[in-house]
Amino acid sequence: MYKYLIFICILFSACAADEVTTTFDDGSIKEVFSVNKEGQKDGVYKLFREDGTLYEESNYSNDQLNGLRRVYFPDGVQVEIEELYDHDVMEGEHLVYYPSGSKLIEVNFTEGKMNGLLTKYFEDGNVQETVTFVDNVEMGAFKEYYANGQVQWEGSFLNGDTEFGLLKQFDESGELIKKMMCDSLGVCQTIWTPEKGDIDIQNLNLSKPKH
Repeated sequence: MYKYLIFICILFSACAADEVTTTFDDGSIKEVFSVNKEGQKDGVYKLFREDGTLYEESNYSNDQLNGLRRVYFPDGVQVEIEELYDHDVMEGEHLVYYPSGSKLIEVNFTEGKMNGLLTKYFEDGNVQETVTFVDNVEMGAFKEYYANGQVQWEGSFLNGDTEFGLLKQFDESGELIKKMMCDSLGVCQTIWTPEKGDIDIQNLNLSKPKH
């Protein structure tokens, strides 16, 4: 949305012939990148905020993102996101960080979509949650953890964040406190507790688990 001027250094010996700089209205630098002979972005690309801090650093090949891309927190120093591209398509490891530098999320992309296990961390490094993804959709096993490292919930998702099949709940000491059976709509029935043991599911009220 910002208007800016484009300066292409071609005739001046102080500038590389393939370097492009764009600016915000106040004259501060917005982008710095290289272009090939066709005028396409090719090489290192940097995008800045209006206050001068670095927002993004990435690599281009023939006008397409190719290789490592980093997004920075407002300080312009600490990395917030690291991701990989193959000709404009996200491919490989995707990482998100806390401002402290601790890892927040890690997941893999294939052909631009999340696939496999997404792991979310507490800031101290303990795992907070693991979720299986298939083509950007939660599909398969998941676990949620207490801050002390013990499992809180364990089950499976079906076609998004809908619990399906056996769902287990644990207390903070790791003791199993509930088993539930969930249908394809995410409606779950308690089928076991330590106090009652196995429960006759024919006489149950249906409930959606809260977690």
